[in-house]
Amino acid sequence: MRILHIVTLVDDSVSYGGAVTMAVNQCIELRRRGHDARIAGGWRGEGRPPERLEGVPAHLFRVRPVAPGMGFSGLFALALLRWAEENTASFDVVHLHLARDLVPLSVGGVLRRVGAPYVVQTHGALAPSNGVLARVLDHRFTRDTLLAARHIFTLTLDERDAVARVSGTAEGISLLRSGIVLPERVPATRHDGPADVLFLSRLHPDRRVMAFAAAAERLVADGVDATFSVVGPDGGDLRTLRRFIAEHRNLAGRLRYEGALPHGRAVERLRHADLFVFPSVERQACPMSLLEAMAAGVPSICTTECSLAGTVAREQAAIVANPTDDALFGAMRRLLVDRAARARLSARAAATAASVFSMTAVAEALEERYALCRHPTASPGADLTRPDPGTRRDTGLGTDPPPGPEADPETATDQHEQSTLCRTRPPSGITRRFEKVTAGGEPLPGSMRGAGRHRRDRGTRAEDGGHDREPTLVDLELRPHRQIVVPAVPEVIDLHQQTQRSC
Repeated sequence: MRILHIVTLVDDSVSYGGAVTMAVNQCIELRRRGHDARIAGGWRGEGRPPERLEGVPAHLFRVRPVAPGMGFSGLFALALLRWAEENTASFDVVHLHLARDLVPLSVGGVLRRVGAPYVVQTHGALAPSNGVLARVLDHRFTRDTLLAARHIFTLTLDERDAVARVSGTAEGISLLRSGIVLPERVPATRHDGPADVLFLSRLHPDRRVMAFAAAAERLVADGVDATFSVVGPDGGDLRTLRRFIAEHRNLAGRLRYEGALPHGRAVERLRHADLFVFPSVERQACPMSLLEAMAAGVPSICTTECSLAGTVAREQAAIVANPTDDALFGAMRRLLVDRAARARLSARAAATAASVFSMTAVAEALEERYALCRHPTASPGADLTRPDPGTRRDTGLGTDPPPGPEADPETATDQHEQSTLCRTRPPSGITRRFEKVTAGGEPLPGSMRGAGRHRRDRGTRAEDGGHDREPTLVDLELRPHRQIVVPAVPEVIDLHQQTQRSC
């Protein structure tokens, strides 16, 4: 199959984070399995954009900010839209890595216009938000992009519910576990001398680089033989970090900021560390840096707020600490003074990455969805964003309607099997209902609530912080009796027009 992945932004410092890394990993594995997988998206950096990302063919187009102050959301790439309109017809399926950003949302509009089949993966980027910008984008763009997708992938149950609130339906959403490309070999031992402790992430306050710096200062004062390094683009805390290093003279040569690195060099830097610390309290859908550390056999520390905390605690693949400065200091000190404990944790991390987070299983799930979403039996020019007459819709509204009097029963059965797993747009009546929600937010009537059952093991809360258990690779069913409340959508047309004029 020819598969095109769409991402928001590629740059020299990997500032957009895990979504791009995940897209590259997926393409690497799909290409290894014989598919022609490529990446397209925005580019921001010096010189010409690269033609390949870690061996994956890339079609990148320079972005420019059209709405100051909106960050990634305000970036736009007109040349990408022109390229997508001319070239997406040559691909069997498009994989849209979606966020509330103009780049993927505008490409989604092109895909709908040309009738290209596509799936969506949200990477936790559609978390509930009361911000005006998020509500405008959801009402005008995000919802239509979700509804026209053949299928939607989310990582967690909470993320699935958040996506369902935006789109207005929980139909056609499944859980897809994150995967990592494994290195060719995992180092058996680490170098002698002071331990190399690494923080590798964007320097955003929620990633808690300053908690890492404070723990480093306490460990140096205690005489622990270690050096501490920070790698990553600025997200707001770089100035504070530099001031902290300058004010603590005992940290000279012991705590340093190494700047932002391209993904390949960042992974290589990570593989040479003795300990990786990820103190983030940001509920990322998937912290790829933690997975990459585990794959490289680097002992790691995360907090109970990490979305992978339940899995790594259960597999004993990382230390899971409470999100406090004292707990982080204690976890770091425990591993730095015990080389044997680091060796045991290294082996468990590498084994867990290979058995639980292998890209092989992820690619198999993607291949299955891609094949279903191609609709090989659909007639030319058919509206593939709507279900064929007589096909099954798992909405809890009743049993499948029988085939029409002139329908072929075998054909109808095939259509049932395909449409069960493919994303379809809800009936126009449902769409109209979502457009008429009241100011306070109106719950769906009982007949429209997700009535499927989600198979959950007993005791689905992890002991390490109260998080949901990690889902299976592909989980198609819904939570029992979960009521979806459509968030209020105010009159935003005038605001949208103002935003357009400012752009």
